[in-house]
Amino acid sequence: RSDVRYGGPIDITDGDAVIPAHSNGEIFANDRMFYGLAHYAEVWATGRLPQVEKYMASAFGAQQCLHSERFMYWLIRELPIEYRDICFHRVRATGKVEGDDCDWEPEVEKNMYYTGCEK
Repeated sequence: RSDVRYGGPIDITDGDAVIPAHSNGEIFANDRMFYGLAHYAEVWATGRLPQVEKYMASAFGAQQCLHSERFMYWLIRELPIEYRDICFHRVRATGKVEGDDCDWEPEVEKNMYYTGCEK
């Protein structure tokens, strides 16, 4: 990503299907970064758009609607995901650097109030 500042070097050869260890939870997955084997990376990178209709037709998608981290969780649920302590901070168009991007615990406080689809 060109809109982030990395906290250090990242060894992209140390796993088959890797996402950052932060911002994950029971039914959501970090959607900001992935590295690994090409066939797993394809699911993460190019499998999104073709899977939206299938996701929305699933019971999970019908309940959760199109919420990015929940969609990512559903999309990669069958991949052998590995988690790494990768720190990077998003840099906004204003130049502001997000300070809490490397919280290693799930963002439960932020996500616990998401109730799913608005009917």
